Amino acid sequence: KNKTVYAKDSKVGEQFASYIAKSKSINKNEIKVLTDIVGDYQFSFDFDNIVFSRGLAKIAAGYATLKGVNRTNLANIIDLNDGKIKTDIVVTPYISPTNEESIFEENIRNSSCYPFHTLALYGNKEERYLYCYIDLFSTFQYFVILSDNYDGEDLYHNYFHSLTENKDVTYQEYLDSVNGIEHIKSNMPTDFRRYPIHYVYSMNFNVLNDPDSVRGYTYFKCNTLNAYINFINMLNKLDKYELALSENG
Repeated sequence: KNKTVYAKDSKVGEQFASYIAKSKSINKNEIKVLTDIVGDYQFSFDFDNIVFSRGLAKIAAGYATLKGVNRTNLANIIDLNDGKIKTDIVVTPYISPTNEESIFEENIRNSSCYPFHTLALYGNKEERYLYCYIDLFSTFQYFVILSDNYDGEDLYHNYFHSLTENKDVTYQEYLDSVNGIEHIKSNMPTDFRRYPIHYVYSMNFNVLNDPDSVRGYTYFKCNTLNAYINFINMLNKLDKYELALSENG
């Protein structure tokens, strides 16, 4: 029968598994190491899920087209011969590259406007690249590379929509909506998610070189959203309960 060890990361798990194997005189191969409380259950998509990446690509293509990008500069995500979304799309998970952005991401849940849908479109004429950053529900955060042979003009656009308030907000309003972190706001990037292309590609290496950090960040974001949904559901139930009480006198 397999034994299971739960640990905060793979290194700690392997060390604990070795200790148990030695102290209990059992084969270490019989010990399964899990690095999150979800255990054997996993999200139904991952970084190479074609349906998920194509969905992100459609969002990116729509936003880029809205902002006047020529279809020829979407060659990394659209087959220019048949006009269909490709299957081999470069999708890069976002990991905060600075301490200030990390702190902001950890505290975005405290925004009165949380959660958000956000977009950023950045094209660099000199370095010939174009990407779209997509953040859904302040949780699912990815870059989609639209072109690595971009021949358009320099461009940058962003978009922020509060789902709670059901309204669009500016970048400054987005920053100001999070209280308690005023000490870091002056050091936040002037332009939201505008990075050199090597920053974007380096985030992909995090998946390979530090999967525990990527996994931990992903679960933190998903658990935060889940807690918010549970809170809203609880408020709705309380509202219905109070309404029922008032109707019954």
